[in-house]
Amino acid sequence: MHAGIRPGISWDAQRSEDLLWIREEFLDHPHGLGATVIFGHTPHRRVVVERPYKLGIDTGCVYGGMLTCVVLPDERVYQVRLGDPTVVEESLAAAARRRP
Repeated sequence: MHAGIRPGISWDAQRSEDLLWIREEFLDHPHGLGATVIFGHTPHRRVVVERPYKLGIDTGCVYGGMLTCVVLPDERVYQVRLGDPTVVEESLAAAARRRP
């Protein structure tokens, strides 16, 4: 998923435009799809974990933050900062708590 989904709309009825561009409506509301939506598009200073609804992995690399990858179902997070070859590996829970 790039941006998110429109809450209250079934998977089959989601519009491509929303999947690519939606922000506030998705971020501010839970959805009832029965699955965790993994999204980017809206940078945050740390990994966003709002179970069972959302997992946000855009940590703002383009703005000086980290480039983030999550490995599921292991729930491991790998992050690097532009120009730094050091890879930070930690649990998903730790990445969500860590101060940027």
